Amino acid sequence: MSLGAVITQKEVDAVASFVEAASELDLEPFFGKDEQFTQSGSAEHRIIYHLGDRFHFRSALISFRRIWMTTEPSYWRAIADILTGAEMPLAIRTQASVQVQIIDGFISGCDHYLDKEVVHSRIIDLWLNTVFAHGGIAGRNKRSDFEAAADKYGQGRFEYAFRMCVKWAGEMFRALSNDAAKPALEVFRDQLSLVPSFRIGAAFGTKRKEVTKHGELIIRQASSEHFSEETFEQRFQRILKRSHFDNLAFILRQFDRTPVEILKALFAAASFKDLLQKLGGDLEIAAENLDDKNLVADGFCASCTIHENYYQQLGRALISRQGKVRTTQRAVAALDRQFVSFREDLLTD
Repeated sequence: MSLGAVITQKEVDAVASFVEAASELDLEPFFGKDEQFTQSGSAEHRIIYHLGDRFHFRSALISFRRIWMTTEPSYWRAIADILTGAEMPLAIRTQASVQVQIIDGFISGCDHYLDKEVVHSRIIDLWLNTVFAHGGIAGRNKRSDFEAAADKYGQGRFEYAFRMCVKWAGEMFRALSNDAAKPALEVFRDQLSLVPSFRIGAAFGTKRKEVTKHGELIIRQASSEHFSEETFEQRFQRILKRSHFDNLAFILRQFDRTPVEILKALFAAASFKDLLQKLGGDLEIAAENLDDKNLVADGFCASCTIHENYYQQLGRALISRQGKVRTTQRAVAALDRQFVSFREDLLTD
């Protein structure tokens, strides 16, 4: 059976609605590089949850809901069934299958922030169906269930788990859209002459100020918001706080240099080693992995684990008060990549 015999206009519109919702997630600050939410402390003392901007999160939930809710035309599993159909091109079907396995594995997995009795999908359903999208009066998810969970785990822990679930599931939905749904729309157009019955776009716009095709000027700025242009020094500080620059930020904090001095060295340097030298430090390659046993004895005052993609640890880095950094060659390669990526983000983001 050919693709044209099974794909309907309704299915094309559903895929387009999914792509639109996922593209809106791309625009949400909650899914951006600068959104900060972390936890620190310990159960013996006090755990501190940094949950980021409340309004950023609520805004992201609007588009996330379109993909999560089973009654929406953009419901992710219904879209996955279309994209993995036997008549779809192999490349699209394969990419969709891979992403579906990843999503299924995540949403059915237990949440380690709470306990092994609660799976990620249940956490999301409790929040969306009882306090955000619905009131939890009728249906499988009750407000009493939400309140029982909040009492059991604590408000901070419960909300942090929800935000992490939305963050990771949202990233997976975006990957499904980019790798399979968007290419599918191109196939529908090129092979079947089928296009969505509506224009895909962000209904609420994407810019603070824009001119419409009708010549109207739209300004989206709250009356209580006092906006000023960001200086390059402020930009430097903001981007350096991004989680994937943790190692570079930690090392740079050990130097008694102003942001302006670091910026000058950053753009004059050709590598991470060159950056250290321009700041008055140096790089020493260790033959094997390091630990902190000889930290003080060898004249070092700080250390950190160099990582990539959070889960790949590449060795320790020891830093002296004079700016000398001792670490492994693998770690240096990762720091070089952070150095290059940081400069690019400063210039392009």
